[in-house]
Amino acid sequence: EVDVRGRDVKVERVVIVCDCGTVVNSRGVESQLQGGMIYGLSAALFGVALGLLAMRIKGHYLAIVTLALNEIFRQVVLNEDKVTGGPMGLRDVPAPSLPAFGADLDQQLYLPLLLAMVAVYAIALHLYGRRLGRQMRAVRDDELAAESMGVNSRSTKIRAFVLCSVFGALAGGLYVLANGFISPNNFLIAESIKLLL
Repeated sequence: EVDVRGRDVKVERVVIVCDCGTVVNSRGVESQLQGGMIYGLSAALFGVALGLLAMRIKGHYLAIVTLALNEIFRQVVLNEDKVTGGPMGLRDVPAPSLPAFGADLDQQLYLPLLLAMVAVYAIALHLYGRRLGRQMRAVRDDELAAESMGVNSRSTKIRAFVLCSVFGALAGGLYVLANGFISPNNFLIAESIKLLL
């Protein structure tokens, strides 16, 4: 216990459990919201790291490096049996119970997943019209012209990586909640290419 401005505040130890973003505090109370926030923050930090690494790579080479990083990450997850379950993956991931939305799991998750999709789409539309969206389009169209107009292309690319990482983490978390299972074999390079097309 710590005394903060005359008040006693009990500090709880937070333990991260590796079952898809659930955080369990010292009282044993699970919080998927806290886990999701930690999951999103770690994805953003991972996006910053990847963005800094990929600054010198352009064009088709960036796509090749991205696919290579996908395969490297998949192999690491595949071989870490103790943390990720290895080739068997994480099974029996508990889905949130929302009985007010319907009787079975599909009906219960339909509205929250729809709201998440609409929220992400609204964020994307909001960014499109803002300064960051214009900077991203300028760097996409012609990086040299964008820099000559005062756009910091390095910062813009890193922000794009962070945004994509956070959106990807959100999609992955929702995928696990909807299916209750995740395995490294769900994310082969062929699957990534299929999602792009």
